[in-house]
Amino acid sequence: MKKRVVAGGIVVIAAAAFIIVGLLGKGSGVEAALPVNIAQVTAREMVTSVQVTGNVRLNEPVRIYASNNGKLGKVLVKEGDYVKKGDVLFTYDGDNTDSVINDLEDAKLSVRQIEEQIKGLSLPADESELKNAQAYITQYESQTAEINYSLTIDRTNLEKAQSDLERAQEDYDKNSQLFEAGVIAQSELNTYSDSVRDARTQLENCQTQLENDTLAFNTNKANLEAAKATYEELLNRQNSESVKNQISQAQVQLEQAKLRVSQLEEDLAKYKDNEVAPFDGRISTVNQNDGATVLEDTSVLEMVDENDTTVYVDIPESDMPGITEGLEVILTGDGFEGEINATIESIKFEAEEKQIDNTNKNVVEAELAVADKSMLRPGYTLDAKIIKSVDENAATIPVMSYLTDDEGRDYVYVVNSDNRLEKRIVTLKTYSDMYISADGVQVGERVVDAPDDTILSEGILVSDINSSGETTVSQTTERVVS
Repeated sequence: MKKRVVAGGIVVIAAAAFIIVGLLGKGSGVEAALPVNIAQVTAREMVTSVQVTGNVRLNEPVRIYASNNGKLGKVLVKEGDYVKKGDVLFTYDGDNTDSVINDLEDAKLSVRQIEEQIKGLSLPADESELKNAQAYITQYESQTAEINYSLTIDRTNLEKAQSDLERAQEDYDKNSQLFEAGVIAQSELNTYSDSVRDARTQLENCQTQLENDTLAFNTNKANLEAAKATYEELLNRQNSESVKNQISQAQVQLEQAKLRVSQLEEDLAKYKDNEVAPFDGRISTVNQNDGATVLEDTSVLEMVDENDTTVYVDIPESDMPGITEGLEVILTGDGFEGEINATIESIKFEAEEKQIDNTNKNVVEAELAVADKSMLRPGYTLDAKIIKSVDENAATIPVMSYLTDDEGRDYVYVVNSDNRLEKRIVTLKTYSDMYISADGVQVGERVVDAPDDTILSEGILVSDINSSGETTVSQTTERVVS
């Protein structure tokens, strides 16, 4: 049974009144009503909340990037410096624009050259171009005929060299037999051997000459075909697929060159002499030194806005059920007066162990959205009341009006219209200092406040002790719920 401490005065008076009324009613045939404290079930706003702690932290530093490619001039701040919005943080070397100007002139020249190329491709061929093309055709035709004649001679020479080698080999073979029979001397046999060697060398030379002339013939023939194709293109330049493709490719190159010019002009226009602080703040990190070579978007330094803070709260895992993004939070703290309204903006996915009130607890960190941070400073510790739910018309009973039976069920004594007691099982929900919201009773019903289960039972007749004119002893009443 849940513990309770009830002021003795009320119980003593109720018990005494019960005895007196019982004695007076004895023999009279009239049922005596037991005087009790009766309270009405009322509708109240009941708030379910969780009390947690939080803190104020500075947000991540803001990186200040170079907007120019080139070299820095001077870095005018150091770590820890406080700067105002608009203060110069660092300068650029004055020579940075020279390379951009040179690149821009090169890009403009490229545009002009491509435009001239397209113009030339778009015009019909003139007489000199046709004559040059025809001259190449004549040259390659003449060379082709000459090489073809050489190939005929090469083939004849190759056949003769092959025949000479065969005869020389036959002569050598016959005289080798005579040498073995002792008919001729070694020196005479050597003469036939030399003839075979010379014939083989001649054959190899003829084969090499034929291969070289064949390669030259094929190369010259390919050149002749190309010269003829060029001549045909010149005759039909404006309708040639090859020229159309060249013009199309040149037009793509022209667009790219013009885009390059535009980009360089934009770069030149946005080149700055320096960079300034975007807000009031403190320099937290300096990443580059005087004269450093930087690219666009190189981080030069970092700043922190001391007013750019975020509030975080640690929610014990036992309090997490019902906690969602968007819940209202009321902040209080020693560093400011009054209350600050906030909402839960995001909740971390993972819990972590932290020391809360000298005890290690598993908590889930949540980030709050705070509309007015003017009273908050980095490092502040906060008390946060998270409003889980608000029941605007909850049926409530006095905090002393319920009992718990042997089966662990909470119940109240409801006083019906006949002033008799009805034992009603209830479900207790939200506690305040003096009231509890409960399911099982209706607004307007009456219940016994601070009931004594030793003298009360279902069905007995009761009366309201406060309307009977009885005098009661005023004592502090306390109930401890475990």
